[in-house]
Amino acid sequence: MRSDKKRDVKKRDSKKRDVLIALAMLMLLLGPVLLTPQVRAQGSDEADPGRVTITPFLVNSEEGFPVMAEWGTLIVPERRDDEDSGLIETPFLRFKTSAEKAGPPVVFIDGGPKLEPSTLADPSRFLPMVAIFGPTADVIILEQRGSGQARPRLDCADAYDITLSREAEQGRLARLASAYSAACSRRWNTVDVDLAGYNAREMAGDIEDLRQALGYEQVRLLGAGFGTHVGLTMLKEYEASVERAAFVLIQGPNQTLIVPDSVQLQLERLDARVIDDPIIIQQIPDFIGLVAQVLIGLDQNPVTVPVPDPTTGEAVNVTVGKLDLQRATSLSLAATDQRALPARYYAMSRGDFAWLGEQAWVNRQNVGDGLLPPTVWCSSSATDLRFERTEEQAPNTILGGSINGVWPETCSSIGDVKLDADFRSPVSAETPVLLISGNMDSLTPDTNGDAVLVGLDNGQHLVVDGASHDLVEEALPLITPLLVEFMLGDPYATIEAPNLAIPFNLVPIPIVPVVVDGWQGEYFNNRELLGVPA
Repeated sequence: MRSDKKRDVKKRDSKKRDVLIALAMLMLLLGPVLLTPQVRAQGSDEADPGRVTITPFLVNSEEGFPVMAEWGTLIVPERRDDEDSGLIETPFLRFKTSAEKAGPPVVFIDGGPKLEPSTLADPSRFLPMVAIFGPTADVIILEQRGSGQARPRLDCADAYDITLSREAEQGRLARLASAYSAACSRRWNTVDVDLAGYNAREMAGDIEDLRQALGYEQVRLLGAGFGTHVGLTMLKEYEASVERAAFVLIQGPNQTLIVPDSVQLQLERLDARVIDDPIIIQQIPDFIGLVAQVLIGLDQNPVTVPVPDPTTGEAVNVTVGKLDLQRATSLSLAATDQRALPARYYAMSRGDFAWLGEQAWVNRQNVGDGLLPPTVWCSSSATDLRFERTEEQAPNTILGGSINGVWPETCSSIGDVKLDADFRSPVSAETPVLLISGNMDSLTPDTNGDAVLVGLDNGQHLVVDGASHDLVEEALPLITPLLVEFMLGDPYATIEAPNLAIPFNLVPIPIVPVVVDGWQGEYFNNRELLGVPA
């Protein structure tokens, strides 16, 4: 009897799938649908600003079921402050809700900026979000202008390699990056692309234009990382269009340039974790002192490390120095990977620089991610005061300003793209906003959220203890109910989230195998004796 019911369920599921596929094919045959925006310019044609083209689109789920969606293209001005601006195309994906009384759509703003993988490269990754918000509202994901399938796509003809035989040096890296950006900028200038149109302000304008074109009164914003930078810009420029906003990993208007003191703070927080580990503290009594010691050693004597070529498997010599390690450490302090930093520094203090060699190999091969990232960073830039603080703090902190890479030195090679001073002014808004940060993140530290919160009359800032810039992967089960409560409930209600924390376990330090009285083994995890009798 039970097996008959299972067969009936399978038949119904099979029929349901066939119906979905049939409907999808029918919609695909119908072709694209053109939506007329609410406001159109006089003398408009097919390339009018605000024109939207929509085509039925199938997204395959992991279970093999197709999910109906819409693939759209939005025509927008390259620069809204220029009456003679050209027009560009920005694609978007929309999952329509079946709710009779739908709420404002949820617009997701991705991190980055990046060319690939672009926001819409893998639409299936948004299906969990659709499952949560789709029953009550449309879900919309907009491609970042200048990336992915947007037109134009600000890629460059060639990447470049950095020599492996010398340690990294800031001036040399900046010159190489500047030459790359300058050549790429010239290429786009010859085809009349205005690079001053590729920034967070224009991306916020794209969301506003899409809202108007699709006929929504307001939207709900959900952003992460760089997406919070764009989302906060939209709050400043178009607050009346935003019903509420939830931002994870905060990057405010004047927080693109990372000050060295905030990275030093993250290093000190990791040091506190070492102190709290009863085993590792015995092996590394002074973690920050160890970091300084290894950096001094590399500054005086760069090390050449054999690194296996991923393609050929042959060993390639890579020379690493102080800046290589400062940069690798600064970025590691933003990720889950930082839990291995004490063990790695312990290994380097004993001459094992394999990890650093691998990091340098990756960072020096096939360098160059197109023109969009540096153009966006240079357009957001920073206030003169923030640049001054960065220069003053760098010599007095262990890792200096290495986390910023070389983009501040390369902006002149791109051209005059820096936005006006008002762009970097603090956000001031009455819209309900939820901010979520991790307290082990050097890229978007929780202090960013604290600073942004000051201007939000109805803002809340939740900090996940132990979470890094990988917070979404590390703490998704923890933050999802909070996001749902805020996005679907009363946005003015205080979210109670006591004990908001995830485990933060440091990677154990391996001990060299030893032979004692004819018995061979090793304390691999410092807690369990491994090995077999000799």
